[in-house]
Amino acid sequence: FYGVHLFFIISGYIITRRIIAAREGFHYTSFLGSRVWRIYPAFLFALAFSIASLRIMDPAFTIEWRRVLVNLVFLNGAGPLITDGYNAVTWSLFWEWWFYLLVPLPVMLAWRMRSAPLIPVTVSFLVAIAAVALLDGRYWHYVYFFFAGTMGALCQPAISRWLARIPDGVVLAA
Repeated sequence: FYGVHLFFIISGYIITRRIIAAREGFHYTSFLGSRVWRIYPAFLFALAFSIASLRIMDPAFTIEWRRVLVNLVFLNGAGPLITDGYNAVTWSLFWEWWFYLLVPLPVMLAWRMRSAPLIPVTVSFLVAIAAVALLDGRYWHYVYFFFAGTMGALCQPAISRWLARIPDGVVLAA
């Protein structure tokens, strides 16, 4: 799980940096389309392979079409309230797609209002963390890890300016 947590932080950082770098050239629908094309082919292959493997290993196995549908829209990662995944490792895709809703929209709102995206993005994440904590308190930290990466990207210029003031000798001593 620590690897997935680190992936969430890195993903939050990289995707937020890409959105900010694109600025005027960022189009939300193109962004979502590129994410679908990047993720879905491998996901569909893994899902089909998992179902076929289950069938081969257990001839009595039957496909539950509701479960397949839930897996196709990544709700298997929303927790045990929905359903289990046919391929357990795909649970993280639910949180990744939720992140695609939490960051780009508030950033675009801030751009439209001609303000910095830090406050709208922070509010978006706080609402998401509260919602997840109320629904099932075990999963709030997944949202937090994306938030940490996003804050790193949003605050990078300020952090870089602050770090530039630290003498090299202090860094070496630390």
